[in-house]
Amino acid sequence: ISLSGVTEAGQYQLTTSVDFTLEDPKGNTLLGPIHLSTERQYSTNATQVLSTNSIETRLDQQMSQELADKILNILARYQA
Repeated sequence: ISLSGVTEAGQYQLTTSVDFTLEDPKGNTLLGPIHLSTERQYSTNATQVLSTNSIETRLDQQMSQELADKILNILARYQA
């Protein structure tokens, strides 16, 4: 096996966060402010340049869904 060129590996960390507050119709704070965040790490190398964008997109979607689920769980507990 022979390799030519330079292959560099990269390790990346993606972070997504959200801050929210629950208020009543009069603007009184019922819950919060609450800060939620999530992160994912992934590694890639120079031969994976095209797949890197799809990896980031998939991870971003997963993180957004995770935060949405966390918010819904918090709101469900608040209403209970």
